[in-house]
Amino acid sequence: PCILLLPVLACILITGPGGSRGGTFPNTCAEAMVIIAEPSLGFAARTVHSGHNGMGNSAQEAAPATDESLESGGFGGINSSGVAARQIQALQWNAHGECFVRCKDSMDVHCDKAYPTCRDGARQFLADTLRDSSSLDFVGLEQFNDESFFSAAHVDLGRWSNVTHTCGGALGYGVYPFDLATLIFDRQRWAPVGAARGGCFERVEGAAEPNYRAFLVQAFVRKGTEERMVVAVSHHPHTLQYKAEIAALKSAAAVVRAEAAAEKMLLIADTNAESPNVPIGRSSQSVMEDIYPGAGEVKSTDLLITCCAWQYVHTYDRIVAAHFPHSSAIATALPFLDVHPPFAARYMHDPVLATLTYPGRLHQNSDLKPAASGSHARAGTIALIVVLVLALSLILVVGCS
Repeated sequence: PCILLLPVLACILITGPGGSRGGTFPNTCAEAMVIIAEPSLGFAARTVHSGHNGMGNSAQEAAPATDESLESGGFGGINSSGVAARQIQALQWNAHGECFVRCKDSMDVHCDKAYPTCRDGARQFLADTLRDSSSLDFVGLEQFNDESFFSAAHVDLGRWSNVTHTCGGALGYGVYPFDLATLIFDRQRWAPVGAARGGCFERVEGAAEPNYRAFLVQAFVRKGTEERMVVAVSHHPHTLQYKAEIAALKSAAAVVRAEAAAEKMLLIADTNAESPNVPIGRSSQSVMEDIYPGAGEVKSTDLLITCCAWQYVHTYDRIVAAHFPHSSAIATALPFLDVHPPFAARYMHDPVLATLTYPGRLHQNSDLKPAASGSHARAGTIALIVVLVLALSLILVVGCS
């Protein structure tokens, strides 16, 4: 019997670990003894499946995932090259100004007939979202005209900060023509780079300068890393003057990207763009290229019907990512599922939640440690082979002596 063991021992000694570039064993006899599990390339993605009570406590897995759970700091599992899954989670919501306006009379339609039901409901939803979600990075808001939100909702200002651009307001806060673009961001995770730039797309009511449909652009760096990204929140113009008016956002985004030396860009917007399946529709690729000509392949939330109370027919609300790795993916979720905000006033959109996962090399000072794959797995395999060789050698010595 000891003679039969000689080919096995020789096979191990000759083949060894790393018989191919992938670190696997091409030799049949070695494969019979050691099976190496390939590092999974699937990354965890979280989605919302509860009602409107925020997002943080109602997450479930929505895509193939590794055994490692996503960290609240935006990192997930690690593959054999030391590359971790990074995560960015963003919410898009156009609450529409009618939500925050008391009706003047029975004929007034640009208001909340049950005021302040919509205002209070919107405030509660957003406050719950900011309080309960540990993975949310950004919230893009259009026409969220609640001047006292951050104080009234008791928002944790140690975690959340915001930038806002206002259009109009000559007749008073919230009085048409009036528009806001607001970006709320997790200041514990992201630090602003430079100043925000904002503007207005349209001129209404005979204004000499654009005074309606707001946008803003801000660059960020992920704390503890060198990752930089530009985020834009926009209430896009409608079709008639789109090409001429979108140029303002294109120009602002180019300046911010150049000043921050950032290529990645995240657009959080009410795009006012129909589905590309209809003649006047626009794909998310086209929407991004209109403001970022060098965007390359983009990743987008699904084009879901989110607009608007109370006739839902439009796919306006989108979150689009540019210059992220090819293997990136976006999971799309509706916080209210197949229903709509029960407090909605006329023209309110449904919020959309995006979870973007993508590979990104860890910062050298990161506390995250690689999982038992890659080099660790190979080290374990080598140790196993050594043990097998010693054991077989002992058998040969004892059995053949």
